[in-house]
Amino acid sequence: MKKSFIAPVVLLALMTVAAWGETETWKSGSTTVTLTDDGKLTISGKGPMENYNILDKNSPKPPWLGVRISIANSTMKNVEHITSAVIEDGVTSIGDGVFAECSRLTSVTIAKSVKTIGNFAFVGSVALASITIPEGVTSIGAVAFGDCNKLTSVTIPNSVTLIDKMAFNECLRLTSVNIGSGAKTIEQSAFAAPKLASINVAANNPNYSSADGVMFNKNKTVVIMCPRGKEGAYVIPKSVTEIGDYAFTRCAFLTSLTIPAGVKSIGKGAFQQSLSVTPRLESIISLNPVPPSIGQETFYGIPLSACLYVPQKSIDAYREAWRDPTATGRGPRSWKEFKCVEDLEDAPK
Repeated sequence: MKKSFIAPVVLLALMTVAAWGETETWKSGSTTVTLTDDGKLTISGKGPMENYNILDKNSPKPPWLGVRISIANSTMKNVEHITSAVIEDGVTSIGDGVFAECSRLTSVTIAKSVKTIGNFAFVGSVALASITIPEGVTSIGAVAFGDCNKLTSVTIPNSVTLIDKMAFNECLRLTSVNIGSGAKTIEQSAFAAPKLASINVAANNPNYSSADGVMFNKNKTVVIMCPRGKEGAYVIPKSVTEIGDYAFTRCAFLTSLTIPAGVKSIGKGAFQQSLSVTPRLESIISLNPVPPSIGQETFYGIPLSACLYVPQKSIDAYREAWRDPTATGRGPRSWKEFKCVEDLEDAPK
């Protein structure tokens, strides 16, 4: 079972049971937070919200997260009160952790005045099926939408310049992401979602590009991120000279991967797989007669049954290639540790 980001003891300490018909109000930074009896949370004011460190049990937590209700003549006993949220015009930030683990939150309206969405802002909001991030937001914090398991697609507006690490981590139903023209920094793990099949970047983005659902640098010389849900055989474009760190991490549904002749280096953990999932990868086809340099644990978790296909004259070179002395665990630790190294001409067609 996957662990929640927030220790239950932290939220239990916050719980208060609200009587049906009550309205509660709190201050948060420069804003006022109001929770009405219908479960609607409204954030109003001019300026930023307070940030809350939800991982530290000794730090103050958003008081509205602990409000729970019991509805008469219903099975809904001691449940979270918040079902919808409106961030009004004038508010400039959604603070860290402000909607963490709001399991009944189904709708959110964000005003165009909001510039930042904080770390862990909506983590664990498992009922949230859609989110509209307005033009004007410039940054999305770490784990901001982690574990939002009903999200199926996300559009990042042109105004966003930073998408931080694990921003959409483990969103179990997320299948597509569209990234606008303004993105300057996208952390490698930003879209670590198991069913994500397509990452699409705006053509006029000066820093990133995409093709066939895979993300690259602008000139398509570096593979940055393959979505984890991509299936079948994948041929890396001929323009690529480098495979970035963790570029194909946990892409467990790929069956074959073709590396073009121009690739000279492959980053650490580039093909790393999870030990909890059995990868389907059957073959790696490397067209370069010279074995590309590899980083630490590049092939960690790849099935030992996977076959490496290389130019016939280069088989010995691959079998004698450098071995990573620091690598541990399952899978080949270098080119030379593939048990099956065959002539390129015998590769699956």
